[in-house]
Amino acid sequence: MIYAFDESPVQAGVFYAGTNDGLVQVSRDGGDTWSDVTANLPALPPDGVVRNIDASRWDAGKAYFTIERHQVGDFRPHVYRTEDYGERWTKIIEGIPAGPLSFAKNIREDPVRPGLL
Repeated sequence: MIYAFDESPVQAGVFYAGTNDGLVQVSRDGGDTWSDVTANLPALPPDGVVRNIDASRWDAGKAYFTIERHQVGDFRPHVYRTEDYGERWTKIIEGIPAGPLSFAKNIREDPVRPGLL
């Protein structure tokens, strides 16, 4: 089931989708074809739920997403960024302290200041 979906505000027809079983897909042709980019995610644990995807307001190839696993006892944050339509992902959790409330459900790009999350 799709839990997270966003269209690039920079380029029409670029869609990012995430599911309740941790899959991430990208379409660059208005949804006619989809690429499963899940295998490109470094250190992606199983049994996660993609809670949100935020397509960049500044670059069509850039998007952010969170995957949550607190329901299986994993309270670590799992937050990722791509800058090339999901070909490569970077885990971006630097500075988030470990703890029972460290899991992340949402990430958003600032609508005015590029680079600020």
